[in-house]
Amino acid sequence: MKKLAVAIFASWLALSPALAQFGSGGAVTVNNTAAGATRVLCSIRAANFNITTDQACTIPAGVTAWVPTSIIATNCSGTFTLVAGGVYPATSKGGTALVAAGQVYTALTGVSVVLGLTLAANIATTRQTINTVYLSLTTGTGSAAACDIYVMGNDLT
Repeated sequence: MKKLAVAIFASWLALSPALAQFGSGGAVTVNNTAAGATRVLCSIRAANFNITTDQACTIPAGVTAWVPTSIIATNCSGTFTLVAGGVYPATSKGGTALVAAGQVYTALTGVSVVLGLTLAANIATTRQTINTVYLSLTTGTGSAAACDIYVMGNDLT
């Protein structure tokens, strides 16, 4: 009987690879590739907030259509008093900005702070088919500073 129970459990695990254990809780289904799901579409870990050149956030090739729901900055180190800049669908601040160039980052005072960037008008209702967005600051910090940037959205593929 014990061998049968072990065999059933082993076959259940083989058929359920998307289950994960978190802390002391039970199994949770984790699926970051489901079409139609709201999820992190791309991230820039340790984005350099001392430069004003483009920093790419590449969306997986399997996502062919999406709509942004939010863009956040967190896990920041440095001083962000003067920092401003946006998120764009093309290099060199090209295309219709997802986040305007005037977005300020002064609220980023430590690693535990999360700043929801202000999406530009009509962006959250516009179907996107681009596979890369770019963080491009108008004004950098003037000294070493970094944040993680996350682009969240609905996968419409």
